[in-house]
Amino acid sequence: MTTAVKPLLFWISPTDTRCVTRSDAAAAFVVVSMMHVLAAWSVMPAVMPAGSFSSPRAVALLLVVQMAIVVLTLAMRWMAITYFVWALSGFLGSTTRRVLPFFGVVVMADAVTAAQMAVASIVARVSQSGARTYLEAPRMGLDLAFRAESPFGAAVLSSLDGFAAWYAIIVVLGLHAAAGVRRRDGMVIVAAMWLVSVALRVILRAVAG
Repeated sequence: MTTAVKPLLFWISPTDTRCVTRSDAAAAFVVVSMMHVLAAWSVMPAVMPAGSFSSPRAVALLLVVQMAIVVLTLAMRWMAITYFVWALSGFLGSTTRRVLPFFGVVVMADAVTAAQMAVASIVARVSQSGARTYLEAPRMGLDLAFRAESPFGAAVLSSLDGFAAWYAIIVVLGLHAAAGVRRRDGMVIVAAMWLVSVALRVILRAVAG
């Protein structure tokens, strides 16, 4: 299996999330980051003012700037998550000290997030819910069916959806295959990641007002 194809096939077989070499990690980074870039570009016509696409040069510049912002943001987020998962797995007894296998799992699992953003942009257009940015996805979690009385409860409900379950399964199975992390410990790691993400949602919403 070539390193270029591996980041795509892991969705079918999470055991293919192994990143043994830096070339594996580089291939995963390029493929998954481009998935996020394409998801970001997919909503650009909806968020740009009328007439913004009259100049091809201006469009090309906007696309390049947006791609750079998305890739830089992803790189920082993936590194932070990788070291968080790596440190927590070590605390839980993992004997794998190399960071690279953890990075591979984190990056490849985040392809699910790119897929979620693409679906969210399609839902926003079909439902005519208004222009949406790349990170401001329409609701797809349990908050569609239940109403929360607190910001924390709202963040919890909105974070529980099919994509979150898909992401969790890939991380648990991927950590086991790539880094030898026990599935039970992988579930603990996923739970910790989820709690952090919920806390960040609450904080960001409070800051945004």
